Amino acid sequence: MNSEPTATNYDAELHAILDFLFAFGSVENKNAQRDSVIEHFMQLDIAAMYVLFSIVRDRLPHRAKCLFSGEDFAGKRQMILEVLHAIPYTA
Repeated sequence: MNSEPTATNYDAELHAILDFLFAFGSVENKNAQRDSVIEHFMQLDIAAMYVLFSIVRDRLPHRAKCLFSGEDFAGKRQMILEVLHAIPYTA
């Protein structure tokens, strides 16, 4: 029996969040997904959050990347959360 603690695998949650942030979709689909995506985002641990920050930063244009990189952990988390709330209403 393996006595080592198991790490939580957040691949599916990260994929859902990144799809919501960067994939094109209808307003209806975004509205339907928003609550579950925000719930996944809020449940991420610190390691998964840093992975998400890295992937998000890599997908941003240069100026947005500079602004995002200048934020601390709480600022990056708040920025992503604000975007998650705003996405369905920007279509």
